[in-house]
Amino acid sequence: MKDTIKVQMFGNFRMDYNGAPLVAEKMHKESQFNRLMQVMMHYADKGIAKDKLEELVIGERDLDAPHTALRVIVYKTKKKLAQLGMPGKDIIYLDGGMYYWTSDIKIEEDAREFEKCFEKIRQLDETATDRSDRINESGTAQESDGSKLQKDIVQMQEEIDEQKLQLYLKAFYLYKGEFLAQYTGETWIAQEAKRYHQMFCECVENAAEIIRKKKEWKMLEMLGNYATKADPLNEW
Repeated sequence: MKDTIKVQMFGNFRMDYNGAPLVAEKMHKESQFNRLMQVMMHYADKGIAKDKLEELVIGERDLDAPHTALRVIVYKTKKKLAQLGMPGKDIIYLDGGMYYWTSDIKIEEDAREFEKCFEKIRQLDETATDRSDRINESGTAQESDGSKLQKDIVQMQEEIDEQKLQLYLKAFYLYKGEFLAQYTGETWIAQEAKRYHQMFCECVENAAEIIRKKKEWKMLEMLGNYATKADPLNEW
C-alpha cells in the first residue's frame, strides 16, 4: 500500500501520515515547516515555481537572502519529514525551476477533492448540452412529435441533475469551514479562502435547487443545518 498523507485544509489544518497525525503539525502555527507544507500539499499535483514558492513561504518578511532562506527552509523540512519516518531523500525536490513533491507519497487533500467535484459537474453540464442537441437533431430528423422530444429532454436532465446532486453533496460535506481558517493573514491563503467560499455558496444554492425539484424536504433541512454550521456568517 502506498504511503499517504491526508490533508485537511478546510477549517482546522491537519496532516495525517498513514492514518496517524503528523507530530510536526503541533508546532507553532507560524512555523516555517507548516508554511512550506501547506503550499507543497496544495500544489502537490502540478508542482510550484521556485519564485512563487519563495513568495508564498517567505513573502514580505525582511530577509537578507531570501533565495538562500528558502533553500534552508526546504532542507530543514525534508530533514523533519525524514525524522517523522517518511521514505526517500528527495521528498521535496527542485527540477527545472519548479519544486515538486515526491510521487512516492500520495497526497489526499480535501480542497483538491472539492475542486474535482466541480470539474466533474462542469463535464456533466457539457454532456447534458451535447445530449440535448443530439436529441433535438434526432427528433427533427425523424419528425418526432414535440411532446416526446420534450419528455426525452426532461428525463435526460433529471438523470444529469441526480449525478450533479451527488457531486454537490460530496463537495458540500468536504467543506468543514474556511480554507486554512487560522492562517488567512497570508495573502495567498486569503485569496484561496475567498475562492473556495464562493464555490461552497454555489454548491449550496445549486444543490438546494435540485433538492427542491425533488421535493426532498428532509434533505433540504439537513443541507441548511450543515451550511449554517460550516459557514455561520452567511444568512442561509
